[in-house]
Amino acid sequence: MPNATLFAWLAAGSLALLSLLPSTSQAQQLDPTFHPPHFELFAGQDGFVQRVLRQADGRYLVMGAFQLVDGRAASGLVRLLPNGSVDTTFVYRSGTTTSTNWPGYPAVAVQADGKVLIKAASSTYQPLILRLLPSGQPDSTFRFVLPPRLGSSGRFSLYQMLMQPDGKLLLTGFVSDSVNTGLLRLMPSGRVDSTFTPPATMPPATSALLEPNGRIVYVSADFAYNGSGSRLGRLLPSGRADSSFVFTPQANARIGSIALCPDGSYALGGAMIVPAVSTSTVARLLPNGAWDTQFPFSLQGGAVATLGDIPDFVSTLAVQPNGQIIVGGYLRSVTYADAPIGRTLAQGGTDTSFDVDFIRLLRTVGPASNPILVYNAARINTLSVESGNRLVVGGRFEQVGGVPHFGLARLLLTGPLATASTQKSTPLEVWPVPAHGELHVQLPATQAAQQVELLDATGRRVLTQPVRTAALTLHTTALPTGLYVLRVRYTDGTAATRRVVLD
Repeated sequence: MPNATLFAWLAAGSLALLSLLPSTSQAQQLDPTFHPPHFELFAGQDGFVQRVLRQADGRYLVMGAFQLVDGRAASGLVRLLPNGSVDTTFVYRSGTTTSTNWPGYPAVAVQADGKVLIKAASSTYQPLILRLLPSGQPDSTFRFVLPPRLGSSGRFSLYQMLMQPDGKLLLTGFVSDSVNTGLLRLMPSGRVDSTFTPPATMPPATSALLEPNGRIVYVSADFAYNGSGSRLGRLLPSGRADSSFVFTPQANARIGSIALCPDGSYALGGAMIVPAVSTSTVARLLPNGAWDTQFPFSLQGGAVATLGDIPDFVSTLAVQPNGQIIVGGYLRSVTYADAPIGRTLAQGGTDTSFDVDFIRLLRTVGPASNPILVYNAARINTLSVESGNRLVVGGRFEQVGGVPHFGLARLLLTGPLATASTQKSTPLEVWPVPAHGELHVQLPATQAAQQVELLDATGRRVLTQPVRTAALTLHTTALPTGLYVLRVRYTDGTAATRRVVLD
């Protein structure tokens, strides 16, 4: 093969392969093993994703504004296989008076037995909680009953549902009645758990975090916002206030999201207007609820967009095992351009290696004949960090890493978090490069390899071979010349990769 042709193959495939291989200058890449489903409101009109929940078996429950997923009918709720393909064994169809496309705050939870709880709308404009069988069909044994005190004069707005290990369901929301409590807990039957007794004067809880020890940390937005800042509290599993939690509201700090960090501290997301910092979106609390003064206010907010007095700079946040905080919403990049996602360093500040424009929805301002501005209007509504250095993101976007993605993507995170999946103590040997018909692979003797794969420049798997010995040969005569990635999958769930050229 002439060298000029080989160089042309290398140039054509280099950008695509950058999304597959770890790089010190690229903090995230597309996961080539994940199929990107296409969410549509109607044929030709893109929908968007609001919530993604990963089940224990690796499948994903996805809720949002869509009626079609990869061309299959879906009423705002679909279940995907671990690789992103539609799970055709789950079929949910909303009735004429209910819909999962509830504006503002969709919610979904899953029980240990695979039954799914969803928030829907009803003709009375009160939240309706439905339980679905693992097949997606309604479960008639579950009936959500509002507390008697919420009669015709009361109102209950549901924001979030959290499933406890014991099968009870924690609800956050706004309760308008004489008691005015912001948390409810349901028994598995759907009735209110009368043993759960949060403070009677507790303000509306817009968000909550369920800790592994059963404690509940809640965030309350001040609907009559007066500059005193959002309030946080921590409850014991019984609902009683935890007196060891000493949070002090920060003036002009409006908090919307909270997540638990590996060291027991808490990551906060919202709109925090502090002197000399302008509007930041991320802060951190110590395990006792005090502000972590060693963690600076981080990541700038974007355009002001709030619902009532609930901060909308941050839609969602998640914490990596190394302490870095990933945030989705309306943010600002270091150049003050709009950005849908960002990441802090472990001790605060902006991680400039994280590409804030990796996820895009490009828009122009002005007439089509003379557009005057292009900007990124993508919005991240949900994200979660998974094992294997993976990040699942859902929202409103049309492009990820330069590849068409409509509403959902799974990324691979690189950097310190990813060293376990990209490096092995004993080196992986591959030769010759370029390869001529055969590619020889010598696997580390100290590692249990399961499968060897070749991926082409688009990330498509073109050759798979099970591992039976430490030394093996891949026959590549039938494959086109060009640049490829050799990937070795190990039994512990990690992987190692090498770039190879077929001539």
